[in-house]
Amino acid sequence: MLTESPSEFLDCALKAPADFSAATAAAAFLVADANFSVSTETADDNQYLDLSSPARSEEAWRQQCTLAQTLRDLGLPTVSFSPLAEAGDSVFPNNAFATSQRRLITGAMHYPGRQRETTHPGIRRFFCQTLGYELVELDRARCTAELTGSLIIDHARQVGFCGLSERTDAAGAAAMHEAFGLRATFVFALEAQEYHTNVVLSVLAGRGAVAYAPAATQQSLREVLDALYGEDAHYLTETEKNEFVANCLAVTPRDVVMSRRAKDALSDASAAFFERAEFRVTDVDVSELERAGGSVRCMIGEIF
Repeated sequence: MLTESPSEFLDCALKAPADFSAATAAAAFLVADANFSVSTETADDNQYLDLSSPARSEEAWRQQCTLAQTLRDLGLPTVSFSPLAEAGDSVFPNNAFATSQRRLITGAMHYPGRQRETTHPGIRRFFCQTLGYELVELDRARCTAELTGSLIIDHARQVGFCGLSERTDAAGAAAMHEAFGLRATFVFALEAQEYHTNVVLSVLAGRGAVAYAPAATQQSLREVLDALYGEDAHYLTETEKNEFVANCLAVTPRDVVMSRRAKDALSDASAAFFERAEFRVTDVDVSELERAGGSVRCMIGEIF
């Protein structure tokens, strides 16, 4: 079911049996770029870009390596791929690639500079030839669909939350709903200044969620999150959202990874939420990479 109706979505989502053993990924992949620089192509709709000074590529490389090692230390096997030349913001692969039910799903990217990313032969070969995943190419569906940038998935319940913007249109939401094999997807419009849902919402291993509710044009998003997660639906301040707190990811049932910038911005109430919900928060300094307008969650491709 793909719907804008909170009642229709909740009728399906609340009946779905939750499988918390499948709530987090089995492994992860990154695209690590030794020559990282900030692309200005996405400046039209990405308010989080920092163009005040050039990114330091050596420091960005070190931070990417540290993120990969941090994931491994938390027990998540992680593989890194080299980027394609002139392939936009390839250090944010979760917009271009995703996996579900032994499928490799490639996105339909909004900006021309990012469209080449989905052709990455190394990533396609690894999943389709080495692992035997089926390839599903959404750019053939005549839509715009930037995968888990726009679609937040509760894997325990197999339901999704899809925010529409220039990065994902209604046809893209429908294509992703089918490709990921979801039971239900709740579709809502993002406010004009927000480009991706994963900057304003994260579902945490199916046990809770953190969100900046005003990012959705309808208050129905809060209604849906409250109904699904109860007291474990936690709402962020605008300052926390702007510092990428919602761009976090549960990488195990108990471990949440976010950027150092995000952790430093946590309010007392948010810090207390993570502690009460029994999530261990691990932070990683990705400050050079955040200049490109994304943070830790954007950098992690999940392998299911």
